[in-house]
Amino acid sequence: MTDIPRPHILISTTSGSSSSSLSDVESQSPPGPRRPHNYSPILSTLDSSSALILVHDDSDNENDDEQSRSPISENSEDDEEEDSSENYLTRPYVHPLSPSTVFLHLFSPYLKLGAILLPANSARMPLKLTLPALLVFAVLAAFARQIWYMLSRYLRKGDLEDVLVDALAFSKSNSSRSGSRRARREWARGVVRTVVRGVLGVFRVLLASVYLSLGSRLMRKTLSETETETSLLILLLILAIVLYFLIPPFTGGKGLGSKRVVYATWASVVCYVLWFFSVVYVYVHGAGDGDNQDEGMGMGILWQAITIIAFTFTSSSTLTLYTCLKAGTRTRNGTTALTSKSSSKLSRACSPRSFKTLSIISVSLAVCFTFPLLIISNSGAGGQGNETQRNPTPALLQDPDPTDPTTIIHRLTPFIHALSALTLLLGIPSVMATAPPVPPLPERVRRSRVGSSIPISFSKTILWVVVVLLAVIPRKGARVFGDIVIVCALGGTYFVPALVHITTHFFKKPLSIIMPTLPTLNLNMTFSSVLPPVPLPSSSSAEPGPASASVALPSSAEPVPSESGSFPASNGHLSSSASAPAPLPLSQAPPQTLSGPPSSFPASISYTPWSSSPWWSDSSPSGLDSSSDPLLQRKELMLQRAQFGRRVMWDVGVWVLLVPVGGGGVGWGVGRVVGAW
Repeated sequence: MTDIPRPHILISTTSGSSSSSLSDVESQSPPGPRRPHNYSPILSTLDSSSALILVHDDSDNENDDEQSRSPISENSEDDEEEDSSENYLTRPYVHPLSPSTVFLHLFSPYLKLGAILLPANSARMPLKLTLPALLVFAVLAAFARQIWYMLSRYLRKGDLEDVLVDALAFSKSNSSRSGSRRARREWARGVVRTVVRGVLGVFRVLLASVYLSLGSRLMRKTLSETETETSLLILLLILAIVLYFLIPPFTGGKGLGSKRVVYATWASVVCYVLWFFSVVYVYVHGAGDGDNQDEGMGMGILWQAITIIAFTFTSSSTLTLYTCLKAGTRTRNGTTALTSKSSSKLSRACSPRSFKTLSIISVSLAVCFTFPLLIISNSGAGGQGNETQRNPTPALLQDPDPTDPTTIIHRLTPFIHALSALTLLLGIPSVMATAPPVPPLPERVRRSRVGSSIPISFSKTILWVVVVLLAVIPRKGARVFGDIVIVCALGGTYFVPALVHITTHFFKKPLSIIMPTLPTLNLNMTFSSVLPPVPLPSSSSAEPGPASASVALPSSAEPVPSESGSFPASNGHLSSSASAPAPLPLSQAPPQTLSGPPSSFPASISYTPWSSSPWWSDSSPSGLDSSSDPLLQRKELMLQRAQFGRRVMWDVGVWVLLVPVGGGGVGWGVGRVVGAW
């Protein structure tokens, strides 16, 4: 429990212009009751016009400032929690990232497999269905990211596993519970954590295998028109060896912040942009995009036009990126890294509050790079061009005229295949960077060193071997893996955040919010304290006029016997004598026990009102209670009314995301698997 600052209350009553100095009193005071080791006078002189001076000794708690901060600040809606609640930022898997790197990893998943499959598959549906679907799923993706963002701030968890365990498992057991009940709860939490980690690992491994399989097939089409299983296998193994050295921690173990991973992700985005303009050029000239992504790629029965559009806006590293962005603005000791006024704009841009802006910008840019594909694939020229390209005539293939647009389009087809293959292959390192390690391996086996400077992770090596083995499976098995990938991606992006939000806010107890309240002095309460001898100046050195002196005393003064020889009671309910004794010499002044309001105290007395119960506690009959203040209650009611509309909108959006989108998608998928439609 954090120590509460000890207030030193100094009461001084003067009738003249002269006042005594605290330093003089300190130098003249004899040995008396024990003082704190860090006692020092605060004021050199007392203002003659002040009757009450409240001084907080900041030196008593200068080492506890960081620990005594409240989790709710003045701008708690936008500000971040304090360092005491941000311990997850120092975990090994949290690597500080710059806003540009976070934006890259937020934006790049939208320009991968789903966007590449859009032109060939969206042409089967009218534009009046595909274009609204794309806009709706883009909004839902941004909405789901915002849900993860708010859940992370509310639960103060920076990892997806921690959030899901906290929401889906039992709460942490209390120490007063029985041992068997605590053991059952811990076992349940461990099971949920294992299941979540296993599902995340399976999804990332299967996604990487799909990228590797499709990328190798598209690259094989670039090199030769004829495709054989042997040549495809050789090319896949070569690509696997090349990509092996791009996957962390082979490149330093910095996860998504590794330089090679960042460079590979930027290269993937550049390849997609080039592919995008090439496909647009081909469709505009009425030849389609060739047999770039036909049914022969083997993506499974769930890969239809609407599901591919929904898959385009899926992502699985939202919480990781938010935590890394949050850690990027702080140093290891929890202080803000950018604090200078000259870098205020950069500090605001790097603050975790800008995560929402980065998310919205990434979704908006993804829409700009995807909806033209729907338009051109559903246009009359594009549709006609697709038929011409899929059923080419010999004259079309043998046209030697280099200025003919058809010839240019045929020359662009291998280039388009290569760009789409590189887009997928260069996206694998970012997927494997967040894959969980293999749990059965011991720590010394999971991480060792080859040579002196190349770190090798056997866990990631085993995962990569599994990815390669899954990528060489025949197409019938690859279809099953493709269906598992799209189910995990759609469920993790749209369904799971809504479920976690509803479980956390509707079925679990709310988190306690402790509002910080500063202790408020009540002058009408009864003060009781043990007073030490009051040092008064001698007659030879005192000036004419009533003397005044003040000394700040510790909160727990040792009891000193009174004139009658009795010790004052510890409960602090003693009364002083009817008439105060005459001032005694400094060395013989006895302690005084006062009771009553401050107006009845004699002049020139310094005391510390500290009894067995705090003077601001709720048990005080006349103490001030901020919770019963009508002004604060009225302000809180106004804030709740202002937030009511926003809260209703969020609840409605979450239920829509859970029931119509999630439930409808599950029903459609089950019907598709059983062959109902």
